[in-house]
Amino acid sequence: MFLDPVPDDTANRSDLNIPFTTPLGGCTTPGQFNYDPNAEYNDGSCVPIAYGCTNPAANNYDPSANTDDGSCVTTNLSLTLSGASSATNGSNVNVTSNVSGALGSISYAWSDGTTASNNIYTGSSTTITKTLTITDAGRTAPNNTAQASKSVTFTAPTPNTYNLSASTTTSVANSSASGGISGEQGTQGVSEYVQFTATITPASGYQWSGTAPTFSVSGLPSGMSAGSVSGGTSGTSSATVLISGNWTPAGNVTITVNWTGGGISQIPTGNHTLTINNAGSSLGANITAPNTSPYNATIAVGSSTSVAFNGTCSPASGYEWVTFPTVGSTNLPSGVTLNSPTGGAIGGTGARNANVSGTWSPTSAGTTTATVTWTGGSVQASAPACNNYQVTYTGNNGQLNYTNCTTGNASTYNLPNSSGTNVIVMQSRTFPTQGAGSGYTIYNIQQI
Repeated sequence: MFLDPVPDDTANRSDLNIPFTTPLGGCTTPGQFNYDPNAEYNDGSCVPIAYGCTNPAANNYDPSANTDDGSCVTTNLSLTLSGASSATNGSNVNVTSNVSGALGSISYAWSDGTTASNNIYTGSSTTITKTLTITDAGRTAPNNTAQASKSVTFTAPTPNTYNLSASTTTSVANSSASGGISGEQGTQGVSEYVQFTATITPASGYQWSGTAPTFSVSGLPSGMSAGSVSGGTSGTSSATVLISGNWTPAGNVTITVNWTGGGISQIPTGNHTLTINNAGSSLGANITAPNTSPYNATIAVGSSTSVAFNGTCSPASGYEWVTFPTVGSTNLPSGVTLNSPTGGAIGGTGARNANVSGTWSPTSAGTTTATVTWTGGSVQASAPACNNYQVTYTGNNGQLNYTNCTTGNASTYNLPNSSGTNVIVMQSRTFPTQGAGSGYTIYNIQQI
């Protein structure tokens, strides 16, 4: 006889097409994850419901979950590091982490072993690179970590650079000012020599009338100073002043030179004045280039005249030429030229002369100041006067002249006869008596 181990319940499975001898097993407990309302007996397979993210592609996928609770997150965990990328030696640079997409608490692990969310970089003449790895407790591996690196380069500080500028202004009627510096750049704390020339010039048709202008300077830095005014009393050329010195930059500097005063008058219409001076520039010691008689002439525009001017240069009293100075000219008008120097002699004391000549024909009214300039040259103290002696002797009725140029020192003069034998020995300032020898009779010795 066949025994059915499970009670038969044909009323509940008439539509399952299952033999009445095979009961249906399953989870018969309501509320379980795998509850089966068609099960005929509980086979012990019931699984409790576990809520979570059941999407394997999600960043927070929970493999233990069997019921999706809608918490799946598909955004990535990301990390960036912010902070300066360069700094001066010894500085502290704070590098901060920036996290997005976190689902839980974040843990930090820097490559230098620190575990804070930020890091302090410091160094000297080097580049420091650190890496931060973060872990999100709300995510599952492998999507629960992110990593970023940050480099900071430390270098020696660069000194500041500053600008020095200078300009020139004038409050003098009928004049214009110029000269200055535009953007001279210097390094902080480093001294450098700076110079510029400030000028003031009469306007066209005007000339200086005897009184030189004055000036004031504002903004002049320590170490720099202004010289004296050059020019500005006659003619139309500029009056100038040199501003110079050592500038040690500590900030931007602006220098202003302001011209005031001075006498300027209108040039008579139709006339032009030409002045030629003689001067020396860097002449050797004990050489002079006097300007006792400058050429000075005024003629009407459109006319012409012959120009003749002689510049000279001489050794001082008691000196003689060793090398001649050179000579040049500046601002000579068209048609007037400087000729080659003449006169004087090496070893002599005579003056050197440089003639300026030509035909001058001014084309506009105004004033021209030209200069013949001597440069260089050398002299020495003049040699003492020579002692000259004349010896007259018989035999051929001849005459010999001897010169002693070393006054005060013994210098020997020998007068030979026809056989080569000296018949007289004469020393400076020592006159031997008359004598005879081998047919030559000495009968006269005198200083000439």
